[in-house]
Amino acid sequence: ELSDSTIRNGEYISMIEDISPACNITPNSVPTLCAYGANDKIVPTNQKYILFDSLKTHGVPYVYVEFPNSGHALANDPDSMAAYVRHADIFCNRYFKNKTE
Repeated sequence: ELSDSTIRNGEYISMIEDISPACNITPNSVPTLCAYGANDKIVPTNQKYILFDSLKTHGVPYVYVEFPNSGHALANDPDSMAAYVRHADIFCNRYFKNKTE
C-alpha cells in the first residue's frame, strides 16, 4: 500500500520496480512492439527511454512507433496507427507463426 510513509522512507521505489515493465525485462523477454503518444498525460513520454534502454541492455528486439499528436489513447494519428498495425502483422508472422507448417 502506498502511503505518505512509504514515500518518505523511499520504500515506494521498490514498489515501482516491482510493477515497472522496464524493471522486469530479462534476456528471455519477448520481442516488443511499443507505441507512445507524444502528448500522453498518463505515462510521461520520457519513460519510453527507460524501457528502450532496458530492452537494448537485455538484447530484446523491439520496434517503436510514435504517435506525435496523440495522448494515452493513441487516437489522433491515423498514419501512425497504420504503421503500428503493419508492424503488428510483421511481429505476428515473425514470432507467432505456426512452426509446424
